[in-house]
Amino acid sequence: MAIDRVKKATLLVPRKETHRLINRLHGLSAVHVEDAAKVLNPPEEANLAKGVVSSEDADLNIKKLDIIQQTFGLFIKPKKGFVEGFAALPLQITEQELREVVSNFDFDPLYQECAGIHEHYRVFDSQIEQAETEKLTLLEFARMPFSIKMALELRKTTAVFGSFRGQAWTQFAADSETDALIAWEVIQRRGKEVRAIIVFLNTDADAARALLRRHGFSETALPRLPGEVEDRIHELDEDIQERREQQQAFRLRVLELANDSRRVEIAAGHWLSEKSKADACSNLLNSRRMSILTGWVRVADLPRINGALKEFPEVSAIYEDPDPEKDTPPVSLSLGRFSRPAQILVGMFGLPDYYSFDPTPWLIFSFLLFFSFCFGDVLYGLGLVVFSFVMARKYRTHAGHARFFKLFLYGGIGTMIFGALTGAWAGNLYAFLGKGNLLARINDSIPHIEPLEKPMLMLLVALGIGVVNQFYGITLLMYKMVRKGKPLDALFDGGLWLLFLPGVMLLLAPMFMPDVPGGLATAGKMLAGVGGLGLVLTQGRNEKGILAKAITGVVSLYGVLGTYGVTSFVGDVLSYSRLLALGFTTSIVAMAFNMIGSMFVGTAIGAVIFVVVLIFGHTFNFGVSILSAFVHSARLIFLEFFNRFYEGGARAFTPLSFNSDRVELLEKPL
Repeated sequence: MAIDRVKKATLLVPRKETHRLINRLHGLSAVHVEDAAKVLNPPEEANLAKGVVSSEDADLNIKKLDIIQQTFGLFIKPKKGFVEGFAALPLQITEQELREVVSNFDFDPLYQECAGIHEHYRVFDSQIEQAETEKLTLLEFARMPFSIKMALELRKTTAVFGSFRGQAWTQFAADSETDALIAWEVIQRRGKEVRAIIVFLNTDADAARALLRRHGFSETALPRLPGEVEDRIHELDEDIQERREQQQAFRLRVLELANDSRRVEIAAGHWLSEKSKADACSNLLNSRRMSILTGWVRVADLPRINGALKEFPEVSAIYEDPDPEKDTPPVSLSLGRFSRPAQILVGMFGLPDYYSFDPTPWLIFSFLLFFSFCFGDVLYGLGLVVFSFVMARKYRTHAGHARFFKLFLYGGIGTMIFGALTGAWAGNLYAFLGKGNLLARINDSIPHIEPLEKPMLMLLVALGIGVVNQFYGITLLMYKMVRKGKPLDALFDGGLWLLFLPGVMLLLAPMFMPDVPGGLATAGKMLAGVGGLGLVLTQGRNEKGILAKAITGVVSLYGVLGTYGVTSFVGDVLSYSRLLALGFTTSIVAMAFNMIGSMFVGTAIGAVIFVVVLIFGHTFNFGVSILSAFVHSARLIFLEFFNRFYEGGARAFTPLSFNSDRVELLEKPL
């Protein structure tokens, strides 16, 4: 359960063996290839040039397959389940199926046909859009009291068509000049817009147009048509119908061609893989006779790699430990079966620094505790366990999805436990099922606390969880420093805070609990004094000058400078009060739906309504509460826990292999 140890690998390869070696390493899926020029930075006199390997064939085939898939996508919308709607599932294939597609599937004829369909479909789409736009415009002119042809042939008068907006029409109609210069007829009213045909004498044209401009008239040019508007609209309807029939014919043909969609997807994955090989070759440094490959290999994979290199007697391999001063190795994580589902949380925040440690096994219990506190309810937890178990089984071959649901399965178990300890069974459903019902008997038999009756106690529990988790984070900071060979930093930046902060808490305790024994107050003074003095003396150790060191040490106690601070501690701990707020929300909303449903009890129809209200209400509360519990628990991890010790942002270890987001090879060649 840790970050996999890696070695920096440098392989010296005869140029004639380069492609064969790359193919072999690709099959091993064990070598993360780096840009040799950047890693080695050779001097000019070394006469080493970066490899230039064309991926033209792969790029061309990827483009062809993309056109095929786009054409399929025009007419075929794959049905997606609830889970697939959030995260696409890759197509899972076997090595044998991959070989069959690569050997036997000639997609060029399919590409030619799909490219033609794709082009024509887009052209027809554009033509239909243009025709519908023209038709929409002509429909307005069809309402005119005389034909457009007649309006265009007027000799002594001019007819214009357009619109007024807002109050412009009222002002235009009331203007004294309007009756003297203009005749009009309203064609259509749409909200505050008035569309009208305006007619005026040619001799009054200048004055009339000035009047129209003054009132914000927006003119629309009259279309010049060979015939009547109705005839052109009919032609457009026929054109639109014809284009749509042609598109329907394309759709039927594509539905036939889509029988090859699986093979197309597999071929796309293959050529993306071939492109990765070409890119790997381009990362090599070449002399006239030799090539240099650099990268990273996991220590656990060294036996496999060395075994494969026996097939290349002329290849020399050099393995080195990473240098913390120079190297930033990619990160690969190996996790135990229990903690593996929590890797999704670390993945959301970024992989840990190689020289640090993997926090996944350390955070899973904190996350599950937070989630259970927020969501705590026995029946809700049972529902989550059943749902998560079914979904994890359904997606068991998809590791990422299966782990996601296993994390919620763990959360469901914790939710049931916490619900039993707080007497939450779909809120207080047992109170509405009749005297002596099964839920009530089970609830009475389990010692529990009623949170709504003792809110201050539950608040103290939530804040207590926060305090413990903050100290846990400081302890992990110390662990990280020790792993890096910095035990003094671990003591100064972690251990002293573990003295000072508990001491401050003991000093402040009498303000909230008057019955605190005097011995604890004395212990608080000692811890706070020793810890505080140590922090003042050490937190400014990296500053220059005694005054700067002293100021930094003193200010660090507050939290402006230094590694932590009282204000940071208090603010972080108070954030854990959200656990109580969300737990209350889940219970109170559940109780509200129970109460609403019980209002209808008394008749047969009322009983049915009661059940419907319960199903709808609790399903809604179940979904919303899960989302809230997950989001806020993750927030407490990322903001109030990780910031104590976590260093993220590392690169993922990505070995040269068959690697596609859309296709997953189940049987990787060895």
